[in-house]
Amino acid sequence: MAAPVRAELFDFQGVPMIHYLTSNWEKVQRFQARPDDILIATYPKAGTTWVSYILDLLYFGQSSLERQTSIPIYERVPFLEIAFPSMDQGTDLLEKLPTSPRLIKTHFPVQFVPKSFWEQNCKIVYVARNAKDNLVSYFHMDRMTLTQPDPGDWNTYFQRFMQGKILYGSWYDHVIGWWKKKQSYANIHYMFYEDMIEMAAPVREELFDFQGVPMINCFSSNWEKVQSFQARPDDILIATYPKAGTTWVSYILDLLYFGQSSLERQTSIPIYERVPFMESAFPSMDTGIDLLEKLPTSPRLIKTHFPVQFVPKSFWEQNCKIVYVARNAKDNMVSFFHMDRMTLIHPDPGDWNTYFQRFMQGKILYGSWYDHVIGWWKKKQSYANIHYMFFEDMIEDTGREIDKLCTFLGLSPSEQLRTQISGKVKFDSMKSNDMLNYSTIGVMDFNISRFMRKGVYDAVHLSTTPRIFKTHFPVQFVPKSFWKQNCRIIYMARNAKDNAVSYFHFDRMNRVQPEAGDWSSYLRRFMEGKMVFGSWYDHVNAWWKKKETYSNLHYMFYEDMIEDTDREVDKLCHFLGLSSTVEEKRQIISNAQFDNMKKNNMVNHSTVLAMDFKVSHFMRKGTTWVSCILDLLYFGQTSPERQTSIPINERVPFLEFYMPEGHSGKDAVDQLSTTPRLIKTHLPVQFLPRSFWEQNCRIVYVARNAKDNVVSYFHFDRMNQIQPEPGDWNTFLHNFMTGKVTFGSWYDHVKGWWEKKQAYSNIHYMFYEDLIEDLGREVDRLSSFLGLSPSAEEKENILTGAKFDNMKKNKMTNYSTVLLMDHKVSPFMRKGKVGDWKNLFTEAQNKEFDQDYKQKMKNTTLQFRNEI
Repeated sequence: MAAPVRAELFDFQGVPMIHYLTSNWEKVQRFQARPDDILIATYPKAGTTWVSYILDLLYFGQSSLERQTSIPIYERVPFLEIAFPSMDQGTDLLEKLPTSPRLIKTHFPVQFVPKSFWEQNCKIVYVARNAKDNLVSYFHMDRMTLTQPDPGDWNTYFQRFMQGKILYGSWYDHVIGWWKKKQSYANIHYMFYEDMIEMAAPVREELFDFQGVPMINCFSSNWEKVQSFQARPDDILIATYPKAGTTWVSYILDLLYFGQSSLERQTSIPIYERVPFMESAFPSMDTGIDLLEKLPTSPRLIKTHFPVQFVPKSFWEQNCKIVYVARNAKDNMVSFFHMDRMTLIHPDPGDWNTYFQRFMQGKILYGSWYDHVIGWWKKKQSYANIHYMFFEDMIEDTGREIDKLCTFLGLSPSEQLRTQISGKVKFDSMKSNDMLNYSTIGVMDFNISRFMRKGVYDAVHLSTTPRIFKTHFPVQFVPKSFWKQNCRIIYMARNAKDNAVSYFHFDRMNRVQPEAGDWSSYLRRFMEGKMVFGSWYDHVNAWWKKKETYSNLHYMFYEDMIEDTDREVDKLCHFLGLSSTVEEKRQIISNAQFDNMKKNNMVNHSTVLAMDFKVSHFMRKGTTWVSCILDLLYFGQTSPERQTSIPINERVPFLEFYMPEGHSGKDAVDQLSTTPRLIKTHLPVQFLPRSFWEQNCRIVYVARNAKDNVVSYFHFDRMNQIQPEPGDWNTFLHNFMTGKVTFGSWYDHVKGWWEKKQAYSNIHYMFYEDLIEDLGREVDRLSSFLGLSPSAEEKENILTGAKFDNMKKNKMTNYSTVLLMDHKVSPFMRKGKVGDWKNLFTEAQNKEFDQDYKQKMKNTTLQFRNEI
């Protein structure tokens, strides 16, 4: 059967079109719509099929179940303007449709829609997708649809898209044209692809036992088809345990075989299409077997994570070459943990400790690492066509390993090709290549982790010269080879007081260190030397004494580094026999500045799983929460970009805030261009500027139960660098009870505003616990107080935006951009729960607090809930 001929674009009434979509123009324009017809309109690759399927299920999912399995979607929802050779035209299919309503699809710009749709007042659903994703998706569709014009390479297509010189014309004109029509035609429902994605996030699968191996449906549901797959003698199977170098070796093989003959593959076809994942069966994507059957290449490169016993027998029967890559268990486990975190269809990995235990027990996807690598190793002994590689060898010398691979495959690449391949397969190059880094896969959340993370292994194996080692050993524990080899040693000492404080905080956040306990206990243990690495006094003294007899020891002081880094770097260079240029020295000092190191993920240990940078979280009393709700109520529809581009502290300024360099909340309020202005304060009622009362302003007050409030405030004071030092928990609790915290007594604050509410009708008094219990109800009450009537859609957007977890992830509401807050001590948004106080209050503290609370709250009608 002859392949379809790619059509040529031509100008059709000002829009680039092809004859397959215009040859039936007169019949399309005369098409008689019915009043109950539903037209689904989109720019190509913006979600047409998705919405078509949803509508088909809505109308006929119950009454005609067989439709879903026996009639293709393009027959259930015909394409109005289509006129392909040897196929029914779209209008012919529509005339035959027995359903009511008829569901009809089009990619027409609004001016091409047959007038009968407007005359019959038909309902129209339009779906728009952001330009960047639409462009990429359309490019791939044009590549694979053989009746579409040839898309050319990516750069050419990119330029043509921006100029509107592709099929159906300008994306900009299309989405804007339909948007404008919506303003004058009430029966258009304008949808966004991104909103649908947001509501239809992939569901994490559950592990189950599949023939003795833990698996998920995505990799086992196509089992029979996978097992019956017919391998060819020249097929090459790339097998690994997940995250052991599959993509790396896949790319090397693709370059070896097709890097010269098919250059466009590297920039236009994702690696997962060039090297299909045999067992994959992801929702809304071609299965691995389907992709393999379509592969035009020879040899076919095929990827699998199957244990050896699951490989289809045809690979052995055809004596196929197989490349297996293994990675050391520790690095493999860490990398797989991060992949499981970011792959939204994989089972939830849980926390690191849980995952660690499950990995050792083989209770993770694809089962035991031990069984996997050993099983393939044993198979290699009896099957000559397995080439067993190690990730670590690839890191150490990629060129050498490519040579070994070529010998196994019987390839003899030129020196030029070998050099090109070695350059292209460097980890950093691959990480930034969208055709390799899986950034186009919707089931992976790159906000959690990157698919390609580091591409390194244990640093002790790195071949740097000189090698740089770190130790905290007391001098007597240093291996004797250091003294025998007369190695240079740099010892850094810090004053005992600062060292004790810093070590205390380190022990609190380091999960493998002994429990630090409270500060008083820790200080006592520090003075007695009862801590990891022993006595500070013995440590610094012993190294000082060693310096007297061992000349290659340079003894430095932390305080000298702080006082004059430049001078200390000079001394260090002199000791090491180094002569740095002025520019090199400037860069060293800049990079070694404490604030720069603190922000640098490569030196601040933020990637070390044993360290818990989320010792606590923060959301105090609900101020930010209600600020976000109010901002959404007033500006969520008219200025949606505010939510993603302007921090909440700029949208809702903090009235009494003032910084020494002159920034003030009052100035920020004066500069607000919005109406109404949303203003935040923690002031007690008597401190509020009188103009608020004189102007009869609306005031929303949020109160939180005292126990949760004190716990949350404690964590906030710990992470806010301009707040007074909170001390330990017990001290802070007593300060809170006696009103000796910033903004004074909680009791006076909540009661003062409660009493004011009785005399001033424009105060809406809210409770944090009510917001937690039923956010929708509280938004309704707030709207009623403000005289607002949000639509159901607006309310839904508000509830979504104001969900605690969503606010916690949103950089515009979680205060992660505010430098005064140390999010390594505690991120701004904490738990958003009622009753968390139980995790911190001791029984004695709770009893004392209750007695004090009862006394101070006895003469008020104000009531709080400590749990719901």
